[in-house]
Amino acid sequence: MDARQRGITIRGNSAQISFTYQGVRCRESIPIPPTKTAQKELALKLQSIKYEIKTGTFDYNRHFPYSKKAKEFKKNRPDLYTIKEALIGWLQRNQAKLQLSTLQDYNSAIYHHLIPTFGNLTISELELSPFGGHFFHGVERVSTCESGLQFIAI
Repeated sequence: MDARQRGITIRGNSAQISFTYQGVRCRESIPIPPTKTAQKELALKLQSIKYEIKTGTFDYNRHFPYSKKAKEFKKNRPDLYTIKEALIGWLQRNQAKLQLSTLQDYNSAIYHHLIPTFGNLTISELELSPFGGHFFHGVERVSTCESGLQFIAI
């Protein structure tokens, strides 16, 4: 194998592979012994990644679950990003802008109602049909429903 294969850089007991995904240059370090066999396996992994990107089946989180970029790319995939992650992210981004009493109300709505009911759903699984049943049961004011639902319009 050519030691200077494009997209692979050997660094001591690890290697760095680089590729472009969704217009972003990605570089990931992989702990690998500096043997020719391991380097061939790495070349096959990079080839597999490039093929998956080309065919639209690449899942960054599956190949690099502990990568910081995996978390960023996960947000772009509604089939992987959960309602819980979206709600908590929204709350963290907006808590500095909110009054304490408003923040307490939002915390209550998110942690006691929305996450227990919808938290495990992915964004792509969310449909309006679950809202018709138990979510609105016992609600006296329409504004209560609207304030709870505004979190989902992230």
